[in-house]
Amino acid sequence: MSVILPSRVFAQKVVQNANMLFLRGPIKLTDQFGLVEQLETKVGGLPELMFVGNTNVGKSSLLSALMMPKGAPKATPGKPRDYPNASKRQGFTRTLSFYTISQKLRLVDTPGYGFRSHSAQGSVMLHYLENNASNLIKAYVLIHAGKGFSQPDADVCEILHQHGIPFNFVLTKADLVKQQSQIDEIYAQTLGFVSELGGITDDMYITSASRRDPRGITELRTGIYLSSGLAEAQERK
Repeated sequence: MSVILPSRVFAQKVVQNANMLFLRGPIKLTDQFGLVEQLETKVGGLPELMFVGNTNVGKSSLLSALMMPKGAPKATPGKPRDYPNASKRQGFTRTLSFYTISQKLRLVDTPGYGFRSHSAQGSVMLHYLENNASNLIKAYVLIHAGKGFSQPDADVCEILHQHGIPFNFVLTKADLVKQQSQIDEIYAQTLGFVSELGGITDDMYITSASRRDPRGITELRTGIYLSSGLAEAQERK
């Protein structure tokens, strides 16, 4: 069955402000936590938006595309940088990593679940949700556009639902899918799960982090900007 994918129309000024937030302001890796004991609660801190997904679903690549301006230096092996390091190796991300964007919000990169993940990493994420997520306003659940929704995805959505965390789905690696009907099918499958869960998500994004075929990056930046409350704060000035 084919579905009509929704189109979004954002005000030009909102899109410009969203792009400026990511591309002009400083981006800094402010915290990394690999153990439960290291986690800290940032009471009264910046709004946080978390990215979760299966190992090798493309979280770090997507975050790099969101945050990395053209001309940014490539990663140096063994040297930390303020942009996510992406790898083809599954399970590459081992920590909760907090990236501060323009000193106005934080994006949280999480270890992938599923193949080559580790229970300690899952414990860190659960502990964050249960004890340290006072500033978390939304999660983005990444789904591989060529593989579709999985049981681990459903389990994570249930956990987010139990903690009252609203979330959006983000279909990733759309550039690797040759048939639009395949994306349509996964989109419909995901919408069906949303309906069963009670419609806690209000939107879905279709993306590609490829520099040769980028898709949905500006759209997702704009969604983050609106979800963070920064657009409303700007209007009140």
